[in-house]
Amino acid sequence: MNAIHFRPVRLEDPIEFRVSAVGRLTERSCRGHRCSYCAGMALRVGIVGTGFGARVQVPGFRAAGYEVTAICSAHAERARAVAEQAGIPAAVATVSDLVERDDVDVVSVTSPPTLHREHTLAALAAGKHVICEKPMARDSREAREMLAAAERAGVVHAIDHEFRYTPARSKVKELLEARAVGEMRLALVMEMTGMLVDPARPRQEWWLRRDRSGGLLGAIGSHWIDSLIWWLGAIDRVSSELGVSAQTRPTTEGGSVRVTADDTAQVLLRMSSGAIATIQLSSAVHHPSRRVILYGSDGTIVLGGDGRVLLARGSGALEEILPAGTNDGAFPDFARRVRAHIETGPTGKAEAPHPTFADGLRVQEVMDAAYRSAEVGGAVAIA
Repeated sequence: MNAIHFRPVRLEDPIEFRVSAVGRLTERSCRGHRCSYCAGMALRVGIVGTGFGARVQVPGFRAAGYEVTAICSAHAERARAVAEQAGIPAAVATVSDLVERDDVDVVSVTSPPTLHREHTLAALAAGKHVICEKPMARDSREAREMLAAAERAGVVHAIDHEFRYTPARSKVKELLEARAVGEMRLALVMEMTGMLVDPARPRQEWWLRRDRSGGLLGAIGSHWIDSLIWWLGAIDRVSSELGVSAQTRPTTEGGSVRVTADDTAQVLLRMSSGAIATIQLSSAVHHPSRRVILYGSDGTIVLGGDGRVLLARGSGALEEILPAGTNDGAFPDFARRVRAHIETGPTGKAEAPHPTFADGLRVQEVMDAAYRSAEVGGAVAIA
């Protein structure tokens, strides 16, 4: 993929280091925190959660040069089974056990969103760098608390909006920064999946309940909100409609629950720039598809579900700028960016080369406004 240019992290806080003859950083004190990288070893990560954490993050972290040293699940047998299958040295049943381990430098929180605050604060209190899965928290109040705690701890903090780094979304960012289509006027995002089209298909209970931060807006919408902010800037106002296609669904835990979490969403965003963006989502339709169109004063950008990016200048024909290819699997690139930030040093004075808790908070504020708008039936301003 094409490189994304960002301001490098500046080493303005006192950081002592030595470089070996081959250029390897072999000793460094990161604001009083010491990690395995400071001692010349690979960064070691402990993962909270055995679903996404095991399926995507274990191979992703390894591809990015981390050592996965521990995995945690409240279901001890599940943790042991995943550890054995994935070749992870340690399996633990509590987050407190994980964060106190000396062989864990980075904690990746992939537990259900209602637990993100608790697990993140425990890791920060132990002086660990933290990567938190999206959505960041139950609401912006919790997200704000997590950000403040991370800033006090002086460690690297990241929110897993990995899809910024798919080739297609990165190419869109590059084109917009180059003003290839002039002033942005309208952005249309549509993503349809069929994962809930069958009302008899079991899902995890938390995913079906709004009070447990379940639903499509958090699962997929949060990624698109992050991308739109990354591409187009801040959001001022939100209007939304949220839908539920099946009143009850079976759960993977057994039995069934009344569904309160959205599986369909229509979100209208007013950007601070004056541009308008819409996000249309559903996980309860046939014929899955994904498409993004960005209309500017001087042209149009189209991002297809196959990863292809097309560009039209003015009223001219669309031309292929990026060929079709994978539009997923961006986690290793995201993890490399976090690793680079840790290795360089979390000074807090330069732009991080990855989404941080501050980005997670901005997305959470928009999601809160979308939920509120659906409840009251009108536009909600971002405070």
